Amino acid sequence: MARLSRGTLGSWRPLLLACAFTIIGPVFGQSSPAELVDVAGRQRMLSQRIIKAYAQAAQYVHYQASFDQLQESIARFESQLRLLERHAPSDHVRASLAQVETLWQPFAAIARAPLQREGAAALMHGSEPLLQACQNVVTQLEQAYNVVHTKRVNQAGRQRMLSQRITKAYMLLAWGFRDEALEKELAQASIEFEAAQAELRNARENTAAINATLDEVGRQWAIFRKAFQMREKSGEYAPFFIAVAGDRILTHMEEVTAMYAGLAPAGGAAVTPPSASP
Repeated sequence: MARLSRGTLGSWRPLLLACAFTIIGPVFGQSSPAELVDVAGRQRMLSQRIIKAYAQAAQYVHYQASFDQLQESIARFESQLRLLERHAPSDHVRASLAQVETLWQPFAAIARAPLQREGAAALMHGSEPLLQACQNVVTQLEQAYNVVHTKRVNQAGRQRMLSQRITKAYMLLAWGFRDEALEKELAQASIEFEAAQAELRNARENTAAINATLDEVGRQWAIFRKAFQMREKSGEYAPFFIAVAGDRILTHMEEVTAMYAGLAPAGGAAVTPPSASP
């Protein structure tokens, strides 16, 4: 597993100093339908973020920050799961949340255990069913509440998950995992992220603030592109800088999602009460 040399590391140091780890603030103090859908969407992101933080901490990539992020993400997933369970509007949603719970318990047990390669491998294979189960909850909540997000809110919100999915795949590859499915995941998620960012950047409804934040995402994404090119040419990895850039992208896409929601009527979503039947 190739790493950056001391000389190469020095050339990246200004970028590292300009970035900082950020933990997404609490979002589960409210329980409106639109907020519940957004919380369910963040569960998808956390399914990827937990493995990413696990792999970073295991490789001593900003160890303390990564370990703290891992613990915070586990606690946050559980807190949000309990919130969703308390406010589930139908039996269909409750059944989907039960499936998330079934998948989550063994996943969380591994994530809490001592860091090791076997644990990372188990998390990697368990994350896809968990991600899909979380997506099912999002879909059913949208149907139950008739929540209609704007196209831009949906696009920007999905970028949050992709930012962590890409970083997760990169960190596992940097750790020495040689998995064809992982390579495909990194490539596909990167293509999807770039395509969506290009569309968002050219959206007619963009404000100056949205464009400025998307520009910052572009600057952080340039770090990813440089790291990808380095890996292709020399086999070297830049996990320290990808860790920081990935978190910065997540933070900025949270901001962009909120700004798009603010442009739409009723805070970015039309909501009607769920029907009495499940």
